[in-house]
Amino acid sequence: MQRTHGFTLLEVLLVVAIVGIVLGIGAVGLRALSDPVGKAASAVEGTFKQTRAKAMSTTSAYRISLASADTLQADYAYTCDDTTGWVRDPHFDLTLDNGVRITSPTALGPIVCFDSQGIANANPTVEVQGSDGKTAAIEVLVGGAVEVH
Repeated sequence: MQRTHGFTLLEVLLVVAIVGIVLGIGAVGLRALSDPVGKAASAVEGTFKQTRAKAMSTTSAYRISLASADTLQADYAYTCDDTTGWVRDPHFDLTLDNGVRITSPTALGPIVCFDSQGIANANPTVEVQGSDGKTAAIEVLVGGAVEVH
C-alpha cells in the first residue's frame, strides 16, 4: 500500500523559493513608502523636468512658483520676462504630503522659469524637509538639468 499524502522536499523548497522571491519584490516596492523625503524630492524633480519639457514642446515660458510651504504651482506665458500675461497650469501643481515641507526658498513666488528652449533663468536649489528632520536638495541647473542631492 502506497501513501500519497505529504510533501516532498523538492515541493517544499520550491514553495519557499517562490515565497522568498515575492517577499523580495514586495520589500523593494515598499521601501519608497518609508522615505517620504526621498519621495517628495523625486516629485519635485519630476515637476521641474515635466515643466521644462512642456515649455519646450509648446514654445512657451513656464515658471514654477512657491505657493505655500508644501505647494508648488506652474504658470506659463510667452516669455520669462512677461509681467502680466502669466496663466496658471494646474496640471503641474504639486502638493507635498506626509509632513514634508519646502524649507528653501522661503519667500513665496517664482523659483525658476524655463524658456522655450528649456533654459532656466536661474540656478535655484529647493530644499525639502520631513517631520523627522531628514532633508534633500533639488538643484535646477541653468542648462535645464535637475539634480537631487
